[in-house]
Amino acid sequence: VAEEVLAVALGLVAIPRRTRITIPEARRRLEAVAAAHAAPPPDQGRTEERKCGVCFEEPPTVRFGCGYSFLCGDCLGAFIAGRFPCPHCGAAVVPEHIEQGAHVAQQDTF
Repeated sequence: VAEEVLAVALGLVAIPRRTRITIPEARRRLEAVAAAHAAPPPDQGRTEERKCGVCFEEPPTVRFGCGYSFLCGDCLGAFIAGRFPCPHCGAAVVPEHIEQGAHVAQQDTF
């Protein structure tokens, strides 16, 4: 991917100027690169239920302030007491920014 993006960037600044690619052409090429390397869409028909990353028993019903859903409500207290950061992004887990509820288990996370 990096080599393809670099080729587009070099095409925009090529010398002599008459050999440069146009901005619309650069955009078309970058969109083609993005489409060729895009992640597949999430499976909307998911049959396997996500589980808490600590106890591996209950569905995750807690969403951190960063948006990551990882824990069930039963494991939240121990996680906060241990002052662990978010395992996905490393951000501090701030109790005031936590969302809880069964609806969290039904929503996708990253």
